[in-house]
Amino acid sequence: MKSISAESLRMISAQVDGQGLANTAWAIAVCQYDDLPLRDSIASSALARITEFSQQNLSNIAWAVATSLFWHSPLIDVIAASARPRLSDFFPQGIANTAWALSSIKMNNRPLFASIAAAAIPPIWDFTSQNLSNTSWSFSTLAFSDHPLLHAPAAATTQVQIALSPQDISNIAWAVAKLEF
Repeated sequence: MKSISAESLRMISAQVDGQGLANTAWAIAVCQYDDLPLRDSIASSALARITEFSQQNLSNIAWAVATSLFWHSPLIDVIAASARPRLSDFFPQGIANTAWALSSIKMNNRPLFASIAAAAIPPIWDFTSQNLSNTSWSFSTLAFSDHPLLHAPAAATTQVQIALSPQDISNIAWAVAKLEF
């Protein structure tokens, strides 16, 4: 792992693109590999190139930060600021993953989550059961009660045949109950 880390450091300093940075951060999170110089290099490179990140790159690096507890406040703030005006371009999984990641690290940014809620409603019919479950969980974790968004999973599951697992049903029910809907 040390040789992979060393090679990643070399490549990051050689101008890896947004996808490469997001993928490297994701891989480090999945492997649960703690390498402070590599994390700092990814964060500083991502900060410099965040405008190049696609919606998937933004949601992937947000997920990596949340999953690995790779706390870097400036990077988290820039991810949130970069994602907010582009949320309407996000695919359902990107919306759900970004909401999950930022709520997992307790980023209680009301304007950002209002934007996520607004972006989630139009494509709600395209959400998978996991996207619905994760998005509901994310909002309830932060006690962010957006009533149109809370109604949307129920409408989506009754009007479109989305197969919810018992865990998905439980997660959505918990989210709604927690918000005393």
